[in-house]
Amino acid sequence: MATDYAGEWIYKGTVTPRFDQWTQFPFASNDGNSIIRITGIGARPDKIISYGHLRVVYDVGNLNYSPWRRFYFSETPQIINLNTPEEVLINPTVIRHFQVKKTLKRAWRRIGTVEDEPWAVSLEGLAQTNLPADVLAALDGAPTRIINAGGSGNIVIVLTATEETTNG
Repeated sequence: MATDYAGEWIYKGTVTPRFDQWTQFPFASNDGNSIIRITGIGARPDKIISYGHLRVVYDVGNLNYSPWRRFYFSETPQIINLNTPEEVLINPTVIRHFQVKKTLKRAWRRIGTVEDEPWAVSLEGLAQTNLPADVLAALDGAPTRIINAGGSGNIVIVLTATEETTNG
């Protein structure tokens, strides 16, 4: 468990995303915290021609998928709010699995066969927060905000508006 300006983070695993195929992180959780931190690992950013999608799978009898969030490879940790549904928050037995996949950036889709630099991502979930109330309020229900959380300056909070509800 790592601790920084934002609070205590629980490690969920490291995976290498694949094109158009969801890859599951090794560690599931049953906490209801919706704030996660994703960090890019092991690539040269100037050689990457893809971006990632992150979603949560809720194990509630039949599988329910959260809307996905787009993210771009960055070695600087990105904090993303995945907005946990109310029914998951009130039921502590619901298991959450995190999944990621990658997609070619639009310009590269027209070229044909291209080589994308392999990259991996590490995922952590916020267990206990030290963030000020105004930062938490900005995270709640504001999917298009970019906030510098202060402190060491190493945390960038990125909440993207791109989401899609899918079941597959």
